[in-house]
Amino acid sequence: MYGILPNGKQQFIDSNGNPLASGKVYYYIPNTTTFKNTYQDDAGVNLNTNPIQLDANGQCIAYGTGSYRQQVFDVNNNLIWDQQVDAPLSEVFETNLASSSGSSLVGYTEGGTGAITRTVQSRLRDFVTVLDFGADNTGANDSASAINNAITSLSNGGIIYMPPGVYKTLSTINIPDHVTLLGAGKDATIIKPVGTFDCITVHGATFSSWGDARQVHQLTIDGSNGCTGNGLSIINCGLRCYFADIYIINMKGTANSATGCGMYISSSFDHNYDRIETRANASYGIYVYEKQSVPDGVYEEVSNLIFHSCWAISNNAAGTQWNFAGGDTCCILECKPSQGSIGLEFTRNCFSHKITNLFYDSPGSAGTGIACQTDTNYCDNLYFNGIHSYNAQYGLNVVDGQNIYCQNFDGATTSVNVSSGATGYLYLGQNVSYTDARSTPKTYPTDYFGSWTPQFAGSGSSLGNGTLSAQYTLNGNALTFQINFTFGSTSVMGSGAGFSVPYPTSTSYTPVTGLGFHSATSTWYSFQAYIVSGYIIFPYGNLFLGPSTPFTWATGDMLVVSGTYRVFE
Repeated sequence: MYGILPNGKQQFIDSNGNPLASGKVYYYIPNTTTFKNTYQDDAGVNLNTNPIQLDANGQCIAYGTGSYRQQVFDVNNNLIWDQQVDAPLSEVFETNLASSSGSSLVGYTEGGTGAITRTVQSRLRDFVTVLDFGADNTGANDSASAINNAITSLSNGGIIYMPPGVYKTLSTINIPDHVTLLGAGKDATIIKPVGTFDCITVHGATFSSWGDARQVHQLTIDGSNGCTGNGLSIINCGLRCYFADIYIINMKGTANSATGCGMYISSSFDHNYDRIETRANASYGIYVYEKQSVPDGVYEEVSNLIFHSCWAISNNAAGTQWNFAGGDTCCILECKPSQGSIGLEFTRNCFSHKITNLFYDSPGSAGTGIACQTDTNYCDNLYFNGIHSYNAQYGLNVVDGQNIYCQNFDGATTSVNVSSGATGYLYLGQNVSYTDARSTPKTYPTDYFGSWTPQFAGSGSSLGNGTLSAQYTLNGNALTFQINFTFGSTSVMGSGAGFSVPYPTSTSYTPVTGLGFHSATSTWYSFQAYIVSGYIIFPYGNLFLGPSTPFTWATGDMLVVSGTYRVFE
């Protein structure tokens, strides 16, 4: 850039406009009488006198830097002016300012109390933009190397920013520990991979050397230009990984496989996923896969994953939208797998997952919102609450599984269907319709407060004309109960006496408490008891319950049994 050149010498004039011949010019630090140097050259080598003696034409040469207090006198020492003046930028300074380190010469102070002064360079390095490394956000050229170079520049982690635009990539973008890849929004930052590879990988070295604190946010992955692979692949990652506001569409691959998924997750734990949307991908919109083999000798679990407001729609040739192949203790909250024959499918070993407020739109009347149909072993201890399946045949179809808790289903023709091959217990809360095709159904309504009539069993035991009552409350899978039995004249206490419980217990030998009241002496006795195979068993012997232990049972005597146990895991 060019500008108007100033005069080679400074010209000073008097109040009448005449040259200030033989006048004097003093230079001070502003607002002081402390001299400040000026020079005869722009390199600052030849020092001027202070004051500078003007020549016969009222001229001099004075180079300086920064601000000065300037006092000008005529030949008779009369003050002409006393003003502050500022030196223009020198060519050397302009060159330095335009260099790669030029931003380090400019200060920056944020507004607000307590703000400190930094250089502009320091401020701009709070995060790195991929454009600084040559990424092309017009979509014309490959940006993968530039993006990976930007990521590699963060030796101690940080934020990599992808400004609005379209980024063509011909190879994988890799996210290491403590790095966040941040776009400008799902509609603003669009990555278009071309080739055979996973677009973004978040991979630890092994499960025992898992990745930490890796994040991806605010962007779209669009495989419509021809990318065979997964949009986002997460393997061997552990704590503090977070993925949010990502749209993944049109990845190519094979249906019902680990290639062509919107998002693929394996051998990972303790993650959060918010507002992930997958559409029109060749395979599953979301595929969570727990390995059965352990090549590094460590059990490579999938656990403690939390999905919130995630959508999987019209993926996998309208088949299963979201496949959960294994894992334990994961939460799926307010998610929407839709427009496929199955919305959410649990296969392999799935334990202790919780699904709340799931929305499924079936593409036809034969669709299933959720399916538990394992290829090996079974699903166990799954919790479903608020399953909304519209235009569907089943809200939940249980082909194999046990200890499954369901409540608040709507929209489907049948809320819950249990196939003949299912082996375990099904617990139904409010607002659930069901069919159970097993010859011996194991389906239990789960009133939060209820009563039942226990069976009184044991060798020689008989209820007779005694009175028996029992109540329970159910909170989740914890059932608390109390049984009250008052002896009648024909009641008999045999050996090995016990009462049946309302629901099967999930564990063997669950301890409970028994109290016996001997009406003749008004004395209470305590007993230790256990729930075994659905019955409360009182151990028989010294100081335990028996026909004459700890007293001979008669009319008016009472037996009270209470405790808490788990009805499913």
